[in-house]
Amino acid sequence: MQQTWDTFLLKKVSFFILDFIFWSLANMWHAIEVPIELFLRKRKKWSIKRKSSI
Repeated sequence: MQQTWDTFLLKKVSFFILDFIFWSLANMWHAIEVPIELFLRKRKKWSIKRKSSI
């Protein structure tokens, strides 16, 4: 019984750790993604401006 309880706890703990890692990675990716998206939008605007000025 003790061994099964230990493995159950281990699975539970590892699941929480994995969940937390994925959650933090998702948050990090979102934090990185937004500036990249804004930067790309700015570049598109710049390219449009350049084309119209020519």
